[in-house]
Amino acid sequence: MMQHISAVTYAVRAMPEALTCYTMRGFTLIYDGPQSACSALQAGEAFVNRMVTPTDMATWWGRTICRVKDVNSLGRRVCAQRRTPAAPPHDAH
Repeated sequence: MMQHISAVTYAVRAMPEALTCYTMRGFTLIYDGPQSACSALQAGEAFVNRMVTPTDMATWWGRTICRVKDVNSLGRRVCAQRRTPAAPPHDAH
């Protein structure tokens, strides 16, 4: 069972424009900046990461980091639905 989403990373083509969009909506830049390949923003307890991706990686949208009680159980559920994770689930601790 998912407890909460810790962070979401979104792919972007232009970091300066992406950061402007989020800071105008109340997010605070907490890591790196407009000229970086990866930047992190925060609003309250929510975190959003932005990562510049090359134009030839148009199929990569990003990733979500979730906190779950039992990562192995989640992995079995995903596989039971005939889905193949890009990497096996693992405990971050």
